[in-house]
Amino acid sequence: MSNLHGLSFPLRFGPTGSFVTSSGINKIKDNIKNIIYTSHGERFMSPNFGSVGYMSLFRNLAPQSIDSHKTRLRESIEVSDNRIIVVDLDIIPADIDGRLFINMTFKLDNYSEYHDLSILIQE
Repeated sequence: MSNLHGLSFPLRFGPTGSFVTSSGINKIKDNIKNIIYTSHGERFMSPNFGSVGYMSLFRNLAPQSIDSHKTRLRESIEVSDNRIIVVDLDIIPADIDGRLFINMTFKLDNYSEYHDLSILIQE
């Protein structure tokens, strides 16, 4: 996995004016964030890439709909990047502003290590 290298997410410039990059497990975490913040159909040539994560922003999530969102988000991540296996996923509405906390544990299909990722989705 150490040979995995690419642009970080969100895209930003470093102190020297070049793009900031990430590698290894940090690159995988950046890829997951990219999937969550990209809506289905947003990428013209990859219509199945993305998730429902960002679309859930500012919605009043009823407790019964959270399980449905978790299932759809898990499927979206695993379809968009087939190296990722989501082991555990929680969606926690943060407050009345519509922010969401996403906490997940995942592993890569060829590795035995588990990794945690927490994301605050907000506008």
